[in-house]
Amino acid sequence: MPTLFRFRLQTLLNARREAEDRAQRELAVLQGRKQAMLNELRSMRESIHDARHELNQSLRGRVVMEQVGRFARFTLEERARAQGLVSRLAALEREVVEARGRLLEAMKQRKALELLRDRQKQEWLQRMERRQTEELDELGTQGHLRQSGLPD
Repeated sequence: MPTLFRFRLQTLLNARREAEDRAQRELAVLQGRKQAMLNELRSMRESIHDARHELNQSLRGRVVMEQVGRFARFTLEERARAQGLVSRLAALEREVVEARGRLLEAMKQRKALELLRDRQKQEWLQRMERRQTEELDELGTQGHLRQSGLPD
């Protein structure tokens, strides 16, 4: 009987760990892209807010229609860009959900093999303990037989 436990499916377990790592990296990339898009949206919102504040400051006196027109065009362009970004963000969110599902599945598959490995290792340890107990019993019996002078 071997003195070290060896899980026969270790190669498969390693492959499942690698698949889980790939799924985690994929999800991290998608979440990074999502965060960049959210930052861009926030920046657009701040730009529109700043431009509105600037326009309000300039309207305290003489109204310059050219400046009002520039603000209106800028706001329309930013809102159009923001709407495009929001639709891309929605598509990306679906990808994130799918990637999260793939990661969960990879984690389940890895965990199932780890549980099998742990169960097999526990069974192996119990067999080793029984074997050791049997060997000690046999040695004790032989020692007793020698002391009593009886043949083995």
